[in-house]
Amino acid sequence: MKSFRFILILAIIYFLIGCTTQDDTSQTKDGTNFQKIAATDTVSQHVANQAKEKLKKREAITKVNAINTDKKLLIAFEIKHHKRFQLDSIRKKVNKQMEKAFPDHKVQVSTDKRIVLDLQKLEKKIANGKLTKKQLRKKAKQEIKLMKDKT
Repeated sequence: MKSFRFILILAIIYFLIGCTTQDDTSQTKDGTNFQKIAATDTVSQHVANQAKEKLKKREAITKVNAINTDKKLLIAFEIKHHKRFQLDSIRKKVNKQMEKAFPDHKVQVSTDKRIVLDLQKLEKKIANGKLTKKQLRKKAKQEIKLMKDKT
């Protein structure tokens, strides 16, 4: 009987430990998801990380994804649900702020969920070192084309 209790207790502990979630994104105290991209020798994401640092200070933004090439900076973010009525003005303010902060890069800003997910995938590929500069430029060009589509 004692061995049954012992096994049961171990099973419960194992179950509780297995159910905890560990995400690779860091979450600030206000609930904003934010992940820095490791800079590799081939693809430096220093500019994207700086943009994320600036945007995580905004209270309306809940999630930020950004990538950069040599001359382009792509930023996609999500905002709090009750701020959706101000979406257009927030997007314009963020775009203006990023263009002012990074004048040597062509800045593209989006709040489209598809773009957010695509940039998140690209960030993971960059962090894992699975993307070269040439591939990154090609993917960035595709994302910019998607950002400009009005469908």
